[in-house]
Amino acid sequence: MRLKVFLLLFSLQLAQKLVFTTSLVDLQLSTDDVKTFSTPGYPLVPYSNDASYEWRIQAPHDRRILITFIAGRTEGCCDRVQVIEGSETIGEFSGIIIPGTSRLSQSNSLRVIFSSDDSVSFAGFQAEFKTATCGRNIEVVDDNALELTSDGWPNAYGNNEKCFWVLYGRERKQIQLDLIEGSTEPDNDHIEVFDGLSSIAKRNGNITTESLIAKSGILILSFQSDDQKVERGFRATYKEAKCGFTATATDNVMTLSTPFHPSLYSDNVFCEWTLRAAVDKLIEITFVEGETEDCCDFVQIIDDTGQIGQLSGKIPAGLAFTSTNNNYLRLRFSSDSRGSGPGFRAVFREIDPTSSCVYSEFVGETPKNISSPLYPHVYHNNMSCQWNLQANDQHIIRITFLDARTQACCDIIKVIENGEEVFALSAGGLRTWTSTTDSVTITFNSDSSIVDKGFLATIEAEEPVCRFAVDVIVNSTTGYFTSPQYPGIYPDGVTCVWNLMASPGRSIVITFLDVSVEENDFIQVLEGENETTKISGKNIQRRSVTSINNKLKIVFKTDRSGTSEGFRASYHDVLRIYPDTITNISSPGYPLVPYSNDASYEWRIQAPDDLRILITFIAGRTEGCCDRVRVNDESKTIGEFSGIIIPGTSRLSQGNSLRVTFFSDDTISFSGFEAKLQTATCGRNIQVSNKHSLQLTSDGWPNAYANNQKCFWIFYGRERKQIQLDLIEESTTAVNDYIEIFDGLSSIARLSGDITTESFLAETGILILSFLSDDKEVGRGFRATYKEAKCGFNATASDTPTILSTPFYPSLYPDDLSCEWNMNAAADKLIELTFMETDTEDCCDFIQIIDGSGEHKQLSGKIPSGLVFTSIDNNLRLLFNSDSRGSGPGFRAVFREIDPSSNCVYTEFVDETPKNISSPLYPYIYHNNMSCQWILQANSQSIIKLRFLVLKVQACCDVIKVMEDGKEVLTLSEDQTLSWESTGNLVTLTFSSDSSIVGRGFLASVQSELQVCQSPVNIAVNSTTSNLTSPLYPMFYPNDITCVWNLKAATGRRVVIAFIRVKLQENDYVQVLDEAKNVLNMSRPIMSGTIRRSTNNKLQILFKTDQSGRSNGFLATFHDEIQICQSPVNIAVNSTTGYFASPLYPMFYPKDVTCVWNLMASSGQRVVISFMEGTIQENDYIQVLDGENEILKISERIVAKTTRTSTNSNLRVIFKTGQSGSSGGFKASYYAAEEHVCQSSMDITVNSTTGYLSSPLYPRFYPNAVTCFWKLTSTPGRRIVYTLIEGSIEENDSVLVYEGRRRLLRFSGQIIPVTSRISSSNSVEIFFKKSRFGSTSSFRASYHDANCGDNVEVTDEEKMLTPPRIVMLYLTTIFYQNNLNCFWILYAKGKNQVRFELSGGYIISDDYVKIFDGNTLLTTKSRRIHSEVFRSTKTFFKIHFYSNNNFFGIAFTARYRIERNG
Repeated sequence: MRLKVFLLLFSLQLAQKLVFTTSLVDLQLSTDDVKTFSTPGYPLVPYSNDASYEWRIQAPHDRRILITFIAGRTEGCCDRVQVIEGSETIGEFSGIIIPGTSRLSQSNSLRVIFSSDDSVSFAGFQAEFKTATCGRNIEVVDDNALELTSDGWPNAYGNNEKCFWVLYGRERKQIQLDLIEGSTEPDNDHIEVFDGLSSIAKRNGNITTESLIAKSGILILSFQSDDQKVERGFRATYKEAKCGFTATATDNVMTLSTPFHPSLYSDNVFCEWTLRAAVDKLIEITFVEGETEDCCDFVQIIDDTGQIGQLSGKIPAGLAFTSTNNNYLRLRFSSDSRGSGPGFRAVFREIDPTSSCVYSEFVGETPKNISSPLYPHVYHNNMSCQWNLQANDQHIIRITFLDARTQACCDIIKVIENGEEVFALSAGGLRTWTSTTDSVTITFNSDSSIVDKGFLATIEAEEPVCRFAVDVIVNSTTGYFTSPQYPGIYPDGVTCVWNLMASPGRSIVITFLDVSVEENDFIQVLEGENETTKISGKNIQRRSVTSINNKLKIVFKTDRSGTSEGFRASYHDVLRIYPDTITNISSPGYPLVPYSNDASYEWRIQAPDDLRILITFIAGRTEGCCDRVRVNDESKTIGEFSGIIIPGTSRLSQGNSLRVTFFSDDTISFSGFEAKLQTATCGRNIQVSNKHSLQLTSDGWPNAYANNQKCFWIFYGRERKQIQLDLIEESTTAVNDYIEIFDGLSSIARLSGDITTESFLAETGILILSFLSDDKEVGRGFRATYKEAKCGFNATASDTPTILSTPFYPSLYPDDLSCEWNMNAAADKLIELTFMETDTEDCCDFIQIIDGSGEHKQLSGKIPSGLVFTSIDNNLRLLFNSDSRGSGPGFRAVFREIDPSSNCVYTEFVDETPKNISSPLYPYIYHNNMSCQWILQANSQSIIKLRFLVLKVQACCDVIKVMEDGKEVLTLSEDQTLSWESTGNLVTLTFSSDSSIVGRGFLASVQSELQVCQSPVNIAVNSTTSNLTSPLYPMFYPNDITCVWNLKAATGRRVVIAFIRVKLQENDYVQVLDEAKNVLNMSRPIMSGTIRRSTNNKLQILFKTDQSGRSNGFLATFHDEIQICQSPVNIAVNSTTGYFASPLYPMFYPKDVTCVWNLMASSGQRVVISFMEGTIQENDYIQVLDGENEILKISERIVAKTTRTSTNSNLRVIFKTGQSGSSGGFKASYYAAEEHVCQSSMDITVNSTTGYLSSPLYPRFYPNAVTCFWKLTSTPGRRIVYTLIEGSIEENDSVLVYEGRRRLLRFSGQIIPVTSRISSSNSVEIFFKKSRFGSTSSFRASYHDANCGDNVEVTDEEKMLTPPRIVMLYLTTIFYQNNLNCFWILYAKGKNQVRFELSGGYIISDDYVKIFDGNTLLTTKSRRIHSEVFRSTKTFFKIHFYSNNNFFGIAFTARYRIERNG
């Protein structure tokens, strides 16, 4: 059996892979053949999308063809089966194809075409075809009878006839065939009538009048004769069948239902059932289940008084109607043309109106009606009825008599509680009464005289109002509570208590939004035992109370003198802050853990009534585009920040509350923020928006300020512009009152007493002015002005260097910046300006240096560190301007005053770019008695070229000297020009003037020239790591050079070179040569860590540049290593997992190596190898050999967990690398597995205890080429619930679940989602197939049995689910059965959610309902079930219902449908 199933599955898989999306099949049919055909894979494998299949059927020339569909399901909208004869389509079908659907050709050929679109696919169809000699297709269009006869009627039919008449109705209407008369040869000739595929009559000999109904809407009349004697044949009529019947009711229950129930009924249906009973009896009809289109399809219940009921939509199970006064009842059902439903099923019986009636009713919170029998028609004499009403524990029952009309003397309604009569009614109207317990009895008795309508009452259960105190957890989210029944009238005589509790350190704010209570009723707010507020009266709105601690108690008490609407209140918590304390808040996890995505956090902060709140951000970083911190003062946003939050960023509330909200999107997250909170008495937020001064004063200025002030003025500029504060005058007491000024978080001044005018600059763009006073002596306070600060300053230089920089340096300077620094020195001095670090936007942001001559230098982009400018007089001006489109770090510079007559010493770094040096003040005349020196330094391996362009000095006495290696090599003192070259990279140039005549001095050009790479460099390589760089690295390398380095290691070792950084011009390159073979050629930046290895002990590095441009070059390290993979590695393998890896893993493996690993297990075991991770180059490969057979070859990317298993006890792994490149290599694991894994099936007996099964060796990866089979069997009559808990199945492997021949589940090439199903029988088979060529896979499953339930594919249509029930006639209450263990699996296709609403019912004793989202338990329900909605997040819902054998509970109901995502 197991082998057959395996071969079936294998062939189906193979067939599915070989099926083309377009196919054509020719089928030949002989005279007596009956053949079948189907869509590929039917019924186990769904047909393909975008498919087209065609079958051409040919019969002998004198025959016709009958095609009959055995079963079928296609996508209703789009996938179709067409039956074509010649050019005419004689049938087209989609959706569910009704078994028996048939068509007869009129010729000997027929075509069947099936086409599908690119979306949903189903099982497809199966059909049979056979030959016929006569007959036709007949569409039955109405209920007018039409005649049908055999060929030749009323004369004899022919021999060897094989005729079929195919009758099909409109919209699946039922068909009635009336056989009127006829005769056939009695032995072998016969008529047979089919309802779809089912034979409903077979007649021969003399045929009498008979009516036959085809309920499926398909009737096939077959007539066959042999080659012997013939008769007249038959005559019949056909028409649309009438829906309904006439029946006589008995005391045995009889059933009626809409056509096709529980499948959908047809459009335009009209059905009528006429029911009669014995003369002194009535008819009772009870609806078992029902659902119609609620707008338009109706059920009418009619007796001799007229219509007594009309139903539409969902019909409550157990709903009953009784004929009024006689033995007649009529039921009608009609549907329109625009939609349908499952219809209904009902039972009817005859009842005796004089017998006693007893009802048991479970009373829920939903009101329901009860009434005397036959209400509103007259009740019968001598009735004795009783209603036993039961509610849930701790509930009471409210009864409202809407109508009570009985004979006043004698027909009495009584209400009984605790065995005592509470009151009686005999003729009265409306009355309401409420019980004190959960159980009530109502009795109704009539005598033998006058009768009336009886009574109608509503019953409902309710919890006693405010029976228990309500505990409420309070957080920052606003919640609400109300008086009972608000905004309706609250009840008399109740005391309601709410206990509100927030987190420690928080306070509770409760706001009564609307209050209307009677004079003697009141609301009381208690903190501890102390009453803080008491409210009574009407039309009171918005009264707030804030607790001191984290708990409040609300009491609402009413008397019995009167009621009103009550109240509605809101609550939330706040973070209370107090004077002289600082409280910190931060985003969760700050600064160690980034905040969550899609998060929203809120802090409500409250200070005492007369104080304000200052929030100051200590630090912060959020996603600049999308994650924001918002500060709200009441409803006004006073600050919103994102990206980098500058430390010191602050805002001040104007009231005593503040709200901080932080929200993030679903992408990047950062560390978040931290802020501190403190109280203030005054101050405000001031945005500084221009450069005009505005005034600011302390409160009361120029009069005295108040005691105990703590004021903050927060200044913040546009685009982080700097802010200037000018204190004009100030007077505070010198002891404890003071002003403090902050630049961001940094205090830059603290002042007290009498202060004169002083200016302060906030370079961060955030200035906080703090003013504090104590409770003693006061002063006048202060007056100040503020404005956007001018960028720059005026300064007098001294011989001590002074620093200047762009705003926020080294952070980015703002856009649209204009800065100016004016520097002055003493009259006989000069100013020297030296740039330390500079980087501006090189296209558009400029630095200008202007001295007294009016000439200026302009700089942009990166500026060499140490660049110096000297003024020609005692003034120097520095300008910086930025545009609006980008910025940079800016610059930092120092300036100082210098004496032109004192020694002057300059140090110049000389590179290949020519630069000028000149005597001081050139081209103006130099000063007397100067002694200047220029120290010129070039890179190693470079020489210095010096060219004098201008020389104007006093010939006798003012001298220029050039010195190298401490020796004077050149002296100049005349008007001349010349060029000179050094032999080394260090030159000193001196210039001296005497006290007599002076001149313009000199102008010279200096540059270096690299003297490198004149010959190859030989380097001995050992195990110590050394550096190798391009010339001048990290400076730009020279043009047009060729450098060669020969690296040589000892014999038996190889050279390893790693390129750490490479940055070359496009036409320049580095080559690494291994025995004259190019193994690496780099001409562009590559990733750090690029490694190359020699195949022997030598490598040659070649570096070549052209004339077109230069760059930084390269930095590499080199060392030697021993050569590897010289011989195979033998590894003994056992059940313990071991590991091996490519050489140097996870570093780049060497080139041109062949490594071999022999993995050897014990006899009777197999070797399992799994490649865990890695990458190799395209031309390198890993080969796995099982004996001489290659079972795996990997090149380039390694798929994680790729697994292979040997067929014996050995595996060989070969890793071969070429010369073209290297990569990170691989890591693999191995272990030994027993050969006998899954060599026989596993039979498992399933019971109520959960068991488990898994792939071999789970959770390790199972071996290749195995097929495992589990047969799960439970007790007959029970079912099996199985759950695939976890697993991952590769593309060539599969897990399949079968019930008989029907495949229920298949997983292949995917991670298995948690999936549950329930079988329809007591046996399930699970197959696990592992190919030789798959990768890793494993899975685990659980199982147990059940005695009821179903798998439900959830759609858009809302449907209902209930446990198996007991229907008790006379009762509207439906009870569930005992001893149930039911599981329903609800699943939806795609990523849609399942919406599941549980409502109604009362689960007693130890019974329960459990609801699972996937395998996660959401809730367990017992006792009274309230309406509650659940939404799935997993692939299915699982509902488990259990009942024992003690008592009947009231059945719950549940509704489910798809709730679509997006």
